[in-house]
Amino acid sequence: MMRFFALGITLFLPAVAGAADAVPTYGSAALKMIWALLLVIGVILLLYAVVRKRFSAMGPASGAIQVKEMRYLMPKKGVAIVEVRGREYLLGIGINRIEMLTPLPPREDGGEEFAAVLKKNTSSPAEASQT
Repeated sequence: MMRFFALGITLFLPAVAGAADAVPTYGSAALKMIWALLLVIGVILLLYAVVRKRFSAMGPASGAIQVKEMRYLMPKKGVAIVEVRGREYLLGIGINRIEMLTPLPPREDGGEEFAAVLKKNTSSPAEASQT
């Protein structure tokens, strides 16, 4: 961080030192503007890198818990297939809670599509009342 500050000062010192005895030209004004723009862009990129590294909401995909697929049913409500230590679960996700709907059987041939698994493992209220 101090290197960037020192670099910025050394870049602007010659322009400030010579400003008292020289008449500014369009070329020197453009150079000052370009250096200032580069400095601002550098600060923005540095802040972006720090924020991204420090406050990343999604961790690495190599952990013990992985979200395989997510489907939103309504705003802020959806279902997800989550793999935890080699086993897959179908989760219902709402505004205030997360509920395990069903553990999924192991996949044998690469697995089914998410829509087929969702249809097979959930039922409508009408179907539930018939049984």
